[in-house]
Order: sequence, then C-alpha cells, then structure tokens
Amino acid sequence: MPHTYIIKGMTCNECVANVKKRLLDTGFLLAAEVQLSEPQATIIMYCRITVPMLQTAIGSKYIIEESDYAHALKDPKVPAANQDNYYPVFLQYAYIGDSSFLRSWKEDWVNSEKQ
Repeated sequence: MPHTYIIKGMTCNECVANVKKRLLDTGFLLAAEVQLSEPQATIIMYCRITVPMLQTAIGSKYIIEESDYAHALKDPKVPAANQDNYYPVFLQYAYIGDSSFLRSWKEDWVNSEKQ
C-alpha cells in the first residue's frame, strides 16, 4: 500500500534525486516516487517504517512528515500476526494428527494380532 509523505527543503531536481536515492538505500522500500511540484514522496514499503526512521535516512537537510491525507486515513492499531497468535491452532492440528496416527496404528496392530 502506498504511503504519502511531505518533504520540506527540496529546491531542485538534484534534491529530488538525492531524497529518492536515500529512501531507496534503506532497503525497506519497494518503490519511491519523489516530486518537486508538490514536494512529497509516495512510498511503497516492504514493512511499516516510522517517520523518524525515514528522517534519519534522508538526513537533516530535508524534513519528512506524514501528509494530512495519511493522517485522515490512518488505520487503528492492529496487532501484527505472529506465531504466538496461531499457537492454539497448531495445538489442535497436532492433537488431531497424533490421535489419527495412534488410532490407525492401534487398528493395524489389533488386526495383525487377530491373524
């Protein structure tokens, strides 16, 4: 999902190229489009990067802020999915798998004893 940020301090196309290069050099961005006419950057990230991290990346010559549009659309905090959230599901699959294995093994064992 693209995120839009306001970039202050850019005065020429060299500034635009410099900001874009520094943003892409972070390694966390899939794409970055920086424009001078409306001094802003539209960024597509691999993972969410905070504004202070972006500010560090572009240096102190420029100032980066979230656009007002981004503030209006900001989603409420949703916890990130991680392995701990799925632990009960893993337990259920393990229980079903183990009980199925033991039942089939027991049936095979009982049938072999009868013969």
